[in-house]
Amino acid sequence: MFRSVDMSYLQVLLPSAVAEEFADQMARQDIMQFTDLNEDFQPFQRKYTSDIIKIQEIERQVKIMEELLDTYEIFRDTEVVGQDLQDEKRPGDASQIIDAIGKDIGDAYKKLKEQANVEQELKKQLSQQEDSIRVLQQIDQFLQAENEAQAMLRQQRDQQMAVQSGARSDNRSPSSVPLLEVTGRDEQGANMYADQRDVGFKYFAGVVTIGQRVSFERQIFLTSRGNSFIQFDETGDNDDDKIPFVVFFLGDQLKRSLKRLCQFMNIQICYESDDQRSREELLQEANSKRNDFYRIHNATSNQLERDMKDVSQQMKRW
Repeated sequence: MFRSVDMSYLQVLLPSAVAEEFADQMARQDIMQFTDLNEDFQPFQRKYTSDIIKIQEIERQVKIMEELLDTYEIFRDTEVVGQDLQDEKRPGDASQIIDAIGKDIGDAYKKLKEQANVEQELKKQLSQQEDSIRVLQQIDQFLQAENEAQAMLRQQRDQQMAVQSGARSDNRSPSSVPLLEVTGRDEQGANMYADQRDVGFKYFAGVVTIGQRVSFERQIFLTSRGNSFIQFDETGDNDDDKIPFVVFFLGDQLKRSLKRLCQFMNIQICYESDDQRSREELLQEANSKRNDFYRIHNATSNQLERDMKDVSQQMKRW
């Protein structure tokens, strides 16, 4: 019905027993516009407020399911026209229709939502295992720059220690006694001081998205104050938007800071230089997990597709 159609104002008095039936028939014919005679009432004073709230929740669930179907590219025909409303007869249990439809839609919504979450989590874990395999297979290429990175980092450290030592010597008075912080003991039981901390050469490798690369490289530099060496896979044969990388650095303290940075930026670390297990063992484990996740994800995805197709066929009726 168009807004330009001539209309007449009509007031109809009906017994309460047939009021809902009359409103349903008029709405299906699309020949009448209803005016709210209780607009001054508060929501809690209206008779059908609870039903309206239920309908809004049902509508929200249907909308989310439609978005899920579109995400997984499942065809759906949910457009309702006037002829569809005229062909659909009012059910005999119309007074319970909201509860009945709400239960069906609620069950379908809960099932699809849970299965979609499981499928996405399995897909994420499968992707992580594939990234781990990719990094472990390419780690030898990264380590070709290990000697260069180690020499550069140690040279930087020696220069910094020389500068700090000179600064302490200039500021020391003749009668002052230097106090060294005891940080632990070595294998012979002797005290270890702050200047003798573990500064062993270390590295870890992982994957970073193309969009994160620039900011990640900058944050690595800022966190380590330039005392690190980062290298990315520049082969250009990446099938997705992820790039393998390796970060070389000195010391456990810097390692903890860089790992916290990766955790904050949600960047996956696939291999660490001080890992107790060999790369071959880690690669074998990653391959085994990938095969398991692939099989489980494939079965979950197929079941989810079948359930979504069943839901898509019922949406128009709902």
